[in-house]
Order: sequence, then structure tokens, then C-alpha cells
Amino acid sequence: MFPAMVVPRSESSVSGRRRKSKAAGKPSTFRRLQLERLENRDLLSLVGLSFQASGSSLPVVQTLDNKDPGFATVGTWTLKSRVGYHGNVLVHAKGDGSDTASWPFTVAPGQYAVLATWPKAAKQATNAPFTIFDGSTSLNTAAVNQTLAPNDLKADGATWKNLGGPYTISGNTLVVKLTDQASGTVVADAIRIERIDPPPGLSISDTSVKEKSPKVSAKFTVSLSYPSPYAVSFTYATVAGGTAATSEYVPVKSTRVTIPAGSTQTTVAVTVLGDDMPERDSTFFVQISAPTNATIAGSQATGTILEDYAPRPNLSGWWRGPLTETNPLGTTTYTMTLNITANPKYTPIFTGTIDDGNGNSSTFVGSIDLQDNVVIQVEPQGMFSMFQLTGQLDSKNGMAGSVYIVDEYGGVTTGTFSFTRIPKPTQDTTLRT
Repeated sequence: MFPAMVVPRSESSVSGRRRKSKAAGKPSTFRRLQLERLENRDLLSLVGLSFQASGSSLPVVQTLDNKDPGFATVGTWTLKSRVGYHGNVLVHAKGDGSDTASWPFTVAPGQYAVLATWPKAAKQATNAPFTIFDGSTSLNTAAVNQTLAPNDLKADGATWKNLGGPYTISGNTLVVKLTDQASGTVVADAIRIERIDPPPGLSISDTSVKEKSPKVSAKFTVSLSYPSPYAVSFTYATVAGGTAATSEYVPVKSTRVTIPAGSTQTTVAVTVLGDDMPERDSTFFVQISAPTNATIAGSQATGTILEDYAPRPNLSGWWRGPLTETNPLGTTTYTMTLNITANPKYTPIFTGTIDDGNGNSSTFVGSIDLQDNVVIQVEPQGMFSMFQLTGQLDSKNGMAGSVYIVDEYGGVTTGTFSFTRIPKPTQDTTLRT
């Protein structure tokens, strides 16, 4: 007797890989079954019957149809053609439970998902009883509604219904048995089992998104190491850390997400808020936890917010020009020199020194916004409590604006300035003009 069909996880079901006849028309049912048996035997040889080794690194999928060797019935069952997994099914009117259909599998000890398929029909049982056995020990009976189509998993050209589980098998035989003790006609079609130990690993990948006003969605991909016959659920949330302020994104509290059976990935999203502030690229963290039907392989990912502002002009270098002051004592014009130090890739904030041409030098802190507005604030020193230049950078690499000075006695001086970029001056022209 041939064993149940066995396929490595990387392959689809053998029955889903039918060879096409080179002659016109389709091969006969008998010939098709012969071809499938030969394919199955070749696959068993290739995988070295690895499903029998308890240390097998890959789960194994086995499918047993109602017309496959090994399937057995007790009592009188009626053949119904042109429906079902392989073109026919066996049906039985409701009874007292004495008539049965059985699907035996040879397995290695481990955890298994058990699924069934059938064609739906209105007068079929709403509580068809499938019992799963570990050898001769009953593990569970799943009552399924066969008036509805299976909808848990799509695989091997069919849709399947999970019969509870996962089931831990301690021996080398897993048996599924259907009885006629139901509310209507029961249908015996195909059973699929899949070894799922170790469970699939769940991980989340890094992502990046360009900031956009007013908001944009940062999408993270959450992946399984292999498709599970069960739906996999998990929780995701943003967590503390990273360089982004919480005003740059909407924190996510614990949110439950499900990956459907048979799928390998989904996406989770975090809303990133746009603004017009010149900022560095920033990061935040998303974490996944509390999985069902899976284990955590990679729990945390980094989201990078790429700022959308245009690069600020590089102000580094030397600048010179007139600065005119007006106060109650009169008007005075100086030729001032600035030495600006700024990060070439990031110039909203810069520092430097300013010299009034008369040997007086002070340090300052400056900034430039998205509209190329420049503010230079000189550190307060003995003769003044505020010295501020507010201006605009023009397209010709010049800078012009207004002056506002408050001296140590509270006197206010106003005026104007106009600077242009120059080559690095000599020491003499830096100190005196």
C-alpha cells in the first residue's frame, strides 16, 4: 500500500502538479492516479523520507483523498462524481455513528495542523463530526458545517477548513475519522495535515518614509518564515527610543493584527506628521509581541523619517559688508566681517565670529529657515545686552537686513546691514577695514 502523499514545504501538493498528456485530451482518471503515485514516490525518494525523522528541520504536508490507497470506510457510502478534491467524493445519509470514513497518516512525532475539504451543499450536515486520533487515542472531535464551503486555507487547488488543533502526536500514526452521526448528509473528501513544529518565525522589517504635509503613512512589513495553516495574530505598538519626537508621528498603542492562514506577510502602519521645520532625518521604533501560532524571530524595527525640506544653503565661509547704526547720538557705518561655521549638509543652525573692523570681535549663533530668513544673535558682552541681525539671503549669495542693538543701559540702536560672501581674508583685513 502506498503511503499518503507527502510534499516538502517548498512544493505545492503533488495532486496540484498533474502532468499534462502529450496526446489530445486529458489522461484517464486511472492514468492520472498512476502518474501522481509515480510523482509521489519520486518525491519521497528525493526527500529521503525526512518526515519520519523527529529532528526534521522542515514541516511536511500530506494529503489523503477519498480515492487514495489507505483511505477506508465502514458501511455503505455513495460515490458522487464531478465534485470534490479529485473529482469525486463519498457521501452518507445521517445515521447512528456506526458507519465511518477514515484517513490514516504515517507521521513523525510532533505538532500538526489537520484540515478537511468538501464541496458544499444545502442538505448536508451542519455538524459533521471529524475525530482526530494519536494512534488509537482520541484527541478531539471537530463538528463542521458542510453546507458552507471551507474557508480557512487555500492550497493545492482547494480550500480547507481547520479541524481544531494544532495537535501533538506522540506516535507515528495520525488518523482522522468521520462518522454518519450528524444532522444531515456527511461528505468524505480529502484531508490535509501539516507538521508545524517549530512554529513559523515572525519578524518585522525596517522602513523609511519621506515626510509629507500634513501626514503620510510609514508601512512596516511583518513576515512569517513559512506560511502557516493557521491564522497568525500578533500585537504591534510604537515604543520609546529613536530620535523622533512624538510630535513627528502618531504613537500606536497595542494593536492586534492577523495574518490569514496560508499567507506569509502583512503590513502595519504608523502615521508620520509633516511640518515645515528644518530638521535632521529622525527615527522611531515599532515592536511586535504576543504572537499566536508563531514565535517571534525579530521583534523590533526602525522607522526613519526622511525630512522633506529643501537643503538649506551652505553659509560656511567669510562674509563682509557695511553695517549702519542709528541712535540718538547719530549714525555710524562699520565694515563688518563674519566667519560662519555650518554643517555642509545641515545649515538651519550655525555659529561663528563677527568683527566690527575696529578690533572688537564677538561670537554668535545663527539660524536660517525654509524661506532663507537669517538671524544672527551675538553673545551679550559688556557694552550691550542684545546685538541681533535679521535678514534675508538672496539668490546672488548676498545677505541683507536690519540691525537691533540694546546697550547695557537699555539704549536702543537700529540700522541696516548688507553682507556678501568673500574669499578668506588676511589677518590684517580681518581685524581692520
